[in-house]
Amino acid sequence: LVSKFATNEKEQKFILGFAIVLSYLRLFEFASLSARLEVVNITLKRSAQSILILLVSVAAVIVGYALAAYVIFSGENYVFARLSTTVAAMGILIVSGEGYETFCRDVTCEGRILPFIFYWSYIVVVWVVLLNCVVAIVNYGYEAAKNREDFLVRSADATFDWYQAVHHQYNG
Repeated sequence: LVSKFATNEKEQKFILGFAIVLSYLRLFEFASLSARLEVVNITLKRSAQSILILLVSVAAVIVGYALAAYVIFSGENYVFARLSTTVAAMGILIVSGEGYETFCRDVTCEGRILPFIFYWSYIVVVWVVLLNCVVAIVNYGYEAAKNREDFLVRSADATFDWYQAVHHQYNG
């Protein structure tokens, strides 16, 4: 079935990855049957819009740093020779283990402070600031979901207590 839509291996992997994401979303629908997983489901629903806005912000930061790297390092480093490879390198730099070597690949770059400052400012902005925002957003969604669950439990207890009180009053 995948071969009807994909012409090469890269497209097949993309379609299969998309199918896996859809199956996880479907799994979350069935996960709402469990009370604990319902909290996770509510957390993700409440946090989804904020996380999407933050992902757009992350993409803007990556593209902004990629444009700056293209302007600064394009004449010195083949990784930054084209804008498309620069954007890809900045995106991969977030999750890969390459690090500072991406900006300084030859001996002439040793001792220069600009690649060092550029690399560490990028890492601090992306990892420390933006990804901590993801944690804060999910935490806020979890607190809202947990408060909702606590309210529903308290209101169920109050309803039950009210019923017992009325029943006890009239039946002696």
